[in-house]
Amino acid sequence: MKFFNKTRIVLIAVLGLALIMRVYRIGADPIGFFCDEAVRGLDAYYLLTRGVDSNNAKFPIFFRALGEYTPPIQTYSEMLSVAVLGLNEIAVRLPAAIFGTISIVLVYLLAKTLFSRRVGLIAAIIMALTPWAIHYSRTGFEYNIYLVFFLLSLWTWARGRENQRWFLISAAFWGLTLYTYNPAKLIVPIFFLMLIIWDLKSLIKKPMVVVSCLLIFTVISIPMGWHIKSGKGLIRFNQVSVFNGQADSSAVIQRMATNYARHYSLDFLFFRGEPDLPSRHFSTVIKPLLIVTLPFWLLGIRRLLLRKKRIVWLWVAIYPLSGVLISDIGTYRAMIGLPLMVIITAIGIDWVVARVPKWSSVVLGIIMLAVVVDFGRFYYSYFTAYRAESAGWWGWQYGPREIMAYFLKNKNSYDELYMSGDYNAGEIFLRFYDPENTCRGKCRMGIPSDDYNPDRRQLFAINPDYLRDSGYKDRFAIKKTIYYPNRAVAFLIGEIVDLK
Repeated sequence: MKFFNKTRIVLIAVLGLALIMRVYRIGADPIGFFCDEAVRGLDAYYLLTRGVDSNNAKFPIFFRALGEYTPPIQTYSEMLSVAVLGLNEIAVRLPAAIFGTISIVLVYLLAKTLFSRRVGLIAAIIMALTPWAIHYSRTGFEYNIYLVFFLLSLWTWARGRENQRWFLISAAFWGLTLYTYNPAKLIVPIFFLMLIIWDLKSLIKKPMVVVSCLLIFTVISIPMGWHIKSGKGLIRFNQVSVFNGQADSSAVIQRMATNYARHYSLDFLFFRGEPDLPSRHFSTVIKPLLIVTLPFWLLGIRRLLLRKKRIVWLWVAIYPLSGVLISDIGTYRAMIGLPLMVIITAIGIDWVVARVPKWSSVVLGIIMLAVVVDFGRFYYSYFTAYRAESAGWWGWQYGPREIMAYFLKNKNSYDELYMSGDYNAGEIFLRFYDPENTCRGKCRMGIPSDDYNPDRRQLFAINPDYLRDSGYKDRFAIKKTIYYPNRAVAFLIGEIVDLK
């Protein structure tokens, strides 16, 4: 078989375009830079330059950051890009773009293994163009690494039905997936054990395969087990658990059932996305799934009901569990549901195309054209309306980069330079944008009412709302104004002057 057959040419073209779409303006869009992204990049930088993370831990398995512990694979994956590009937003976000592109290949391979080559190719194209996939491929979070390891685990398990050696590889990937993202601690053990139970009929013929799979998974899981037993591995769960502040067990059960059902609601998937983060990830202008794919998604569900694909139905049942025990659901926690929705949509498109064999290419071309047009609408909005909508507090908290750039430029003219705490964990930005402390400790978090000293040369970056409500409005000499994309004032940088 020639390597460059028609399917591979299409797939390579899709991957190339997908990567370009994911890296274009990746350092600037999303427009802000979140504290979780910054701390992972800072840890990667310090590991490269000092051999310790930002808390002086030497190459840890788990990273202590922002009041919790995070799995290691995301941070370690950023070391290469930070080594090549330096510590900046592009270097932090680039691994997600690469892993997001790899996930397209894995969606193709998985859908091809479970259904057909055409379903796999359609799924790959839809995955490349889906807002849910593109957005998280442009952020420095661990969601795409989680997705890639999950898909590798699932695909290699599906291949195990042809050659049982793949089961052993899959067991290793399932174990490694535990170290990608916190929800994997719940999802992975359940999924892995259910796969073994469901495939026990074929596995029982070679009991050593079962024993080996369990042994491989257990050995890889040991550090995670100790981490959870110590209580450190449960800190994040305890922070966001549905059980927090709930004494009524019936209310907890009702909330869990509601959370589960919402993962399959059209509101969550097509029309709204994050109900509790109204502008950071999905908003009034961008939604998780393309609306034009909705009828094919519905058709795909109907077709799936007629297919005996136990591995897919297990996926359908387990995917919402990542949000069931959490107080607020989100597409980021439910990341493994993205390829499931894409494959279901591809099944629906494939069924329509199969109904008109003589016109299959034309019909498929028309459908794909509609998908591309809808994608174009999303992509345009992403770099225009979404920028304006997502910059503020409930979005990407735009401003620290611009503030720190001004501080570092003018650090020699002041004794102290204060940035107000209008960010989640704002102090991490002082270190991210000045990792070698060239500011010599003069760049700090603070506001005039707490830190103003008339005997010191001081510069403050403050929110205009604070200035309006404080007693310093008439004494604040503005040096620089930082604007949001919608031209609203984000921050004012200036000095407190004596009115005498």
